[in-house]
Amino acid sequence: MVGGGGLGELAVQAVTQLDIGEGFESGLSVVVLAIYLDRVTAALGERRAPSAAPVRGKRLAANA
Repeated sequence: MVGGGGLGELAVQAVTQLDIGEGFESGLSVVVLAIYLDRVTAALGERRAPSAAPVRGKRLAANA
């Protein structure tokens, strides 16, 4: 995200200019976004895992 524009650009500008308030705000925004994306992708992974397990079990039983 650093140098990529958007929130990363704001964070870099704030840190290089020693603007503590803006740096904290933009850094916190990056962290909140990262936590949100982590939770969403983890939930998507949990939804797919149970449906994939029986298919693998059937294939193994059919090949045996």
